[in-house]
Amino acid sequence: MAKLNLKEQIKITAKPLFNNGLLNNENIKKKIVIIKELKDLIKPLQVEEFEQLKANILQNGCQDTIKIWHTSDQIVNPEAESNEEMFVLIDGHNRYKICTENEVSFNITLMSFDTLEDVKAFMIDLQLGRRNVSLLEVSYYRGLQYNNTKNAESKATNFSKKDETQKTSELMGEKFGVDEKTIRRDGDFAKGLETLSQDLKEDILTGKAKISKKEVMQLGRLEIDSPIKSVEEIVSIVKDAPPIEQYNEAISDIKPIKKEQQQSAKQKLSAFLNFPNRDNFEELKKLIKSLDKLIIQ
Repeated sequence: MAKLNLKEQIKITAKPLFNNGLLNNENIKKKIVIIKELKDLIKPLQVEEFEQLKANILQNGCQDTIKIWHTSDQIVNPEAESNEEMFVLIDGHNRYKICTENEVSFNITLMSFDTLEDVKAFMIDLQLGRRNVSLLEVSYYRGLQYNNTKNAESKATNFSKKDETQKTSELMGEKFGVDEKTIRRDGDFAKGLETLSQDLKEDILTGKAKISKKEVMQLGRLEIDSPIKSVEEIVSIVKDAPPIEQYNEAISDIKPIKKEQQQSAKQKLSAFLNFPNRDNFEELKKLIKSLDKLIIQ
C-alpha cells in the first residue's frame, strides 16, 4: 500500500485564515496562549537540540513562522461561559519560547480549524512528518491519531452508518502503509502511554526508561486511576494482567454486524416487546449474547 504524503495531507486539512497567512501583528502575539493538552503532543527537544536551535535563532533570526489557531473560548472548551477570541499556539513551541525570552521578532501564520480534534490531527501529522521521529514515536502518534478518530466517530456517527463504512483501522493502515492490526496495536500503545506521567512518557519514547512495548500496551487495556510515575510501577501493575496477545485475539475474533443482522436484531426485540412470550424471550437472550460481543469490541 502506498503511503500518503503527509505534507500534502497537512496542506489539505489546515487552512490559512488569510490569503498569505503570514502576519507580524504585535497585538495578536500578546494574546497567544499555550494549551497543555496540545503542547504535550509535541516531541520535546533534547537539551543540546534546544541550545542549538537557540543559537541559530539568536544568530540568524526566526526563519520559520509560528502557527497559531485562530478560534474562540467555546470552540476550545464548550463549557466556557465567555466566547472571547483566542489565538492558540499549535506549532513552534520551542521557537516561540526562545523568541519571547530573548526579544527576537517572529512572524505568525493564523490557521482555521473547526474543532480541537482537527487541531490535534494536524499537529500529529506534523510530528509524523518530521525527520528525527523514531519508530517508537511513529507508533505512538499513529495510535493517538487512531484513538482520536475513533472517539470523534463514536460521538458523531450513529450505529448503522458506522457499520456501513470501512473500519477506521483499515483506512489509517492505508494512509500510513501498514496493516490494520498494527494500527490497533498502536492504539493500545498510545492509550498505555497516556496513563503515565508526562515525564515518564517522554523517557519511554526517547529510550531513557527501559520497558517493553507490550507492557505499555497492556496498560491501555486497564483502568488506571492516577498517572503512573515509574517503570517499577508499570511492572507491578501489569504482572497479573492478561498478556496483550489475549486481548488482540479476542478483538480479532469479533466481526462487524452486517446490515441484515442488524435488521434481524431489531425484529427480535420488537417481537418480544409486542408479544413477551417464552419463545420470543429465548430469541431475545440470543440477541443479548451477540450484543455482548459489541461491548468487547
